[in-house]
Amino acid sequence: MSKIPFKVFLDTLNIISQHTTPDVHLEIADWLEQTEENPRRILQMFRNGGKSYIIGAYVCWKLYTDPNWTCLLISAKRNLALRNSMFIRNTIENHPLLQHLKSDLYTWKSETFTVERPIMQLNPSVTVSSLGASYTGLHASMVIGDDVETSDNVLSADQRAKTKERVAEFGKLAPRILMVGTPHHEDTIYDHLQSVGYELKKVPAIRTRKIRQEDSTEIDEEYLAWDNHPEGMFTYDWLERQRMETTEGDYLSQYMLQPVSIYQSLVQLENIKYYTDEFLWQNIAQPFGTYLTSCHLGKHNISRLCAAWDAATGLHGRDASVLSIVARDMDGNTFVHDVVTLSAVDADTKDFTIQCREIILSCAKHKISHVFVEENFSATLANELRRVAREMKIMVQVVPKFRNKNKMVFIAQIMEPLIKVGRLYVHERVRDNSLFMDELQAFPRMKHDDCIDATAEAISNLPNLSVDVTKVAKVFNPLQNAGSRFKIN
Repeated sequence: MSKIPFKVFLDTLNIISQHTTPDVHLEIADWLEQTEENPRRILQMFRNGGKSYIIGAYVCWKLYTDPNWTCLLISAKRNLALRNSMFIRNTIENHPLLQHLKSDLYTWKSETFTVERPIMQLNPSVTVSSLGASYTGLHASMVIGDDVETSDNVLSADQRAKTKERVAEFGKLAPRILMVGTPHHEDTIYDHLQSVGYELKKVPAIRTRKIRQEDSTEIDEEYLAWDNHPEGMFTYDWLERQRMETTEGDYLSQYMLQPVSIYQSLVQLENIKYYTDEFLWQNIAQPFGTYLTSCHLGKHNISRLCAAWDAATGLHGRDASVLSIVARDMDGNTFVHDVVTLSAVDADTKDFTIQCREIILSCAKHKISHVFVEENFSATLANELRRVAREMKIMVQVVPKFRNKNKMVFIAQIMEPLIKVGRLYVHERVRDNSLFMDELQAFPRMKHDDCIDATAEAISNLPNLSVDVTKVAKVFNPLQNAGSRFKIN
């Protein structure tokens, strides 16, 4: 029997941190304690709801009630499990009820540590591992799988099958398994685990409960899971902002816990607006020879402007090489001003000089001062573009970027929020002379995505201060024939 109930222990931890334990956390604490005899459990809770905090406290409480208890913390990425382990260790070091567990006999590391316990055994009290690591020699009283499913490991059927295989091995490591996380795909592993006997506790951000009316009939009533968050989160208005600022799939899966893909078909394409205006530049001379530069697009005052190159050979049957030019005004409207499909490289030499010249000429035409070059295709193309710019005597700041985020998720999270709130403007030449709109409409099941990929990369870099249009005067000096001279800063 435990010395104190888990929800009481959780409350003491919050009192030390000068926080109040919300009702939803007390409900989860009760469920974790009441279902301890169940060897297979799943806890799903909305994003930022504090589930990892609760699980960290749960591990501390288990060690408090039974110092001989051991656990394996396994996540898709080791750094997440390591973060949880460090929280557990710090709690043991600082909580008044846990001071006796701090041991000087055993190694006290963040990735694995052992508390003071009466029985000597091989297994550390807490061990951290990742889903892709070897489990040979690992054993514990309980395996806690925290976020073993992520947006990166559900992209293909093979990846999802591999995750199922790894989770199936958990039963060989410990007699009890607790899975904690949120779904990221319609074929989520949590549905599979529930089908094989796991008990599920699901806590979405907006819940429903039965209300009995005067005529004894029952109706469903919506209510917020955490309506008194100290920072004002998880209100209806806050959740609506989250829904508008991310993809519909991301919102439904992470806050409503509905098993859908984060990147679904881009919604409400009818919200996209079209325009025909061109950039209007003004350079106002300032004292001491400097210039104040401004850029307008019709009635819009442009504050950010850049381009991105999604490099490829462009050969027949392969990905196209695309340059996308985008802008943003003072009100947060985003403009897809030009999407240029570049010429294919020479099939024999694979020389990118022609593509580089086309990029530089497009930059000079629109007075683009910064080009972001995706390095995933080749790490040498940024230097190649700089070399061609020097030869053409046109100054362009080339910024290499390496992207490690999944392409589909990246495109959806960049494009869909802008479309939903009606902040995306597309030039008519982009609509009529490129595959940009066709790729948007076919997403995510299009054969090619080069135009929207380059555009998403460019838009993602608009908040960067280096693309401020007020710095364009330093690149394109109006007194020296804008864009015709090259100067190294």
